Amino acid sequence: MENPYYAYCAGLYEGEGSIGCSFSMDYRNRNPDKKPVRKLVLKISMTDVEPLIHFADFMELGSVTGPYELASGKMLYEYRIGTFEDVKLAIDRMYPWLSPRRQKQADAAIAKYLEKGPVRRKGV
Repeated sequence: MENPYYAYCAGLYEGEGSIGCSFSMDYRNRNPDKKPVRKLVLKISMTDVEPLIHFADFMELGSVTGPYELASGKMLYEYRIGTFEDVKLAIDRMYPWLSPRRQKQADAAIAKYLEKGPVRRKGV
């Protein structure tokens, strides 16, 4: 049986979340060649921390950071998952409750991450 809390997570992600594949330089010891690496990231940013804490607890993945002060004076918190395996697991858990638009968005980000070939940054 599916965890009923994943439906809550899907609803929160549907309204406030994003997923994307980006390319960045990872200068930590994991990238001695100093070449751009692919990153798949799922994140949710909100001014209310409690839903993000629930999301992290229900998913048992990722972490909540913040607060960060916005120009408006409000405080912003962010939930983030930054490894391919964990992002894929989170999406798989929420997938049945995501709208077709969000499913397509997640599928496209995962496909971009899995593309073969050299990693290129814009303008490079």
